[in-house]
Amino acid sequence: MKESKSGAPLTQPLAQQSSDPNVSELAMLAAALRRSGESDWSRLAAQAFELWQACRQQIRTNRDDPYDRFNELCAEVPKPDEYPVTLAAFLVLMLPKRRPSDRIKVYRNFLMDWKGLDFIKAGDLIAEQKKSPADTHSYLERAYVLQAWLEAHASSVKRVNGIKGQKALPAQVIKAAEDEASQKRKNVTARAAKHWNATYTALIRTWPL
Repeated sequence: MKESKSGAPLTQPLAQQSSDPNVSELAMLAAALRRSGESDWSRLAAQAFELWQACRQQIRTNRDDPYDRFNELCAEVPKPDEYPVTLAAFLVLMLPKRRPSDRIKVYRNFLMDWKGLDFIKAGDLIAEQKKSPADTHSYLERAYVLQAWLEAHASSVKRVNGIKGQKALPAQVIKAAEDEASQKRKNVTARAAKHWNATYTALIRTWPL
């Protein structure tokens, strides 16, 4: 995947997405609308822009555009200033309020849920990632899945703490709540990873060989 100096992924989607029409396009639309009898060019320009927006939205409505879906996923995560991204910089972006040692602990737990690793193997993977900064795709994938995991983690911690706060609950009840919360985190993480992979796969299928 190509990358820009600013860190935006220069994939096919960004090549095709256009946020605004150019002057020539609007001028041609305005000229066509003038045949309706309107003579004020300011109003014609405004109508031309509204028509362009309506047409673009209709195209999006009529097709499930993989470019739009991919860029929507990318818009949900914080972006670095440039790529590749070191693991330390990635964790600062994703966990800005945590201490460095806490960031690693959280990330290790995330990898254990996401990749199905034990404590030692998750540590080995972290060591590898420290040596190899993430490219655009790797960064965006990790960020998207980690963000989903963090949301599920916060929800599960709140639920388990609420159960622990109740008086005289048997230990097995608390253990069952913790196990349920852990499984929920894993399920959310798996769904996020699956969604990312499906979206990215649909995107690259549109690229010319």
